[in-house]
Amino acid sequence: MSKKTQYDHYLKASTYLRERYNIFGIGSVSIGKIGSIQKDLIKYHSLDGLKSIRISITAQLEQYKQANILMPILVFIFTVVFTLRYYSYTARREYEKMLDEMSGMDESDTQFEAVNAIDNFLFTNNILLFVIVILMIGGFLLYFQRYAWISLMKSIVDDALAEREKKDKENEKKVGALFIA
Repeated sequence: MSKKTQYDHYLKASTYLRERYNIFGIGSVSIGKIGSIQKDLIKYHSLDGLKSIRISITAQLEQYKQANILMPILVFIFTVVFTLRYYSYTARREYEKMLDEMSGMDESDTQFEAVNAIDNFLFTNNILLFVIVILMIGGFLLYFQRYAWISLMKSIVDDALAEREKKDKENEKKVGALFIA
């Protein structure tokens, strides 16, 4: 890995960490790589640099935590959608019963066209709802994976910062002991 720790042009610490440590995909990190990331952070970053990274990664984590408020809103929207779908199916069945009762009467093409229009409408809604649900499930999975990755990176940076602070204090004691002696 490069000793260069220039990260001023990055807007987010997660982007910097992804590029520096070649983390691709959703962001899963092997246990072995966690240790090497932590050692590299301690070795090649100053205390102030680690603090900056921690501030940025903490802000990102808090942003992900705040996004959790979307869950109740989405549950409400799905409840309304599925309730309306139930009523549209109920209305269709009632309309079909009415057509069955009228079977002895003079049936017109417009009645059958109405039933076909309702069928087409419900079929289109089924497909659209299916696509939306699949996209939302995929989005939620990506969101939770990303949330887990940001949490992991925060833990790594926090541990590296604590270790760096410990090393800097030990170095200060050594330097102070040299001046006293």
